[in-house]
Amino acid sequence: MVSFSILAAAIASLSSTAFAAAIPSNCTATYRVESGDTCVSIVEKFHNFTAPDLYRWNPSIGTSCFGLIAGQPVCTNVAGYVYRGPILAGAIFTPEQLPVPRQPDIVAGCTKFEYLDNEGKPGLAHILLQNGITMRQWNEWNWPARNPDEESAIWRGHFSCIAV
Repeated sequence: MVSFSILAAAIASLSSTAFAAAIPSNCTATYRVESGDTCVSIVEKFHNFTAPDLYRWNPSIGTSCFGLIAGQPVCTNVAGYVYRGPILAGAIFTPEQLPVPRQPDIVAGCTKFEYLDNEGKPGLAHILLQNGITMRQWNEWNWPARNPDEESAIWRGHFSCIAV
């Protein structure tokens, strides 16, 4: 019969191995996620990397950043990284530029994303006008499971799909 302490030690060992595997080998700084943290709140604590960088170094967090788990470490810097400044409201990204965090449930095949900052800028009306898309198209691309004729919410501090 295996004792509880041996079993607990084995589980702890497996857990720390899983964490170590998730951290890139060239990581030079980590942060232990706290309850309530989001990708945006972590980026705002440090002001020296972007949410796409955080995702690039920690892909297990997912593109909507729902994979952050309190108590787990995330990499917050890698050797040779140079911070180029924050992502500004209205920034346009392609999928290759890792638009993170993204609104959840965006359709597969989105080819262009636009960033809405934490203050709600540039605003959904501006995004629609600037990109020549309708509210129905935006809804279909960002909330495909919902009725596209009903108004849907745009998430502050997230990228939304503006082209497929």
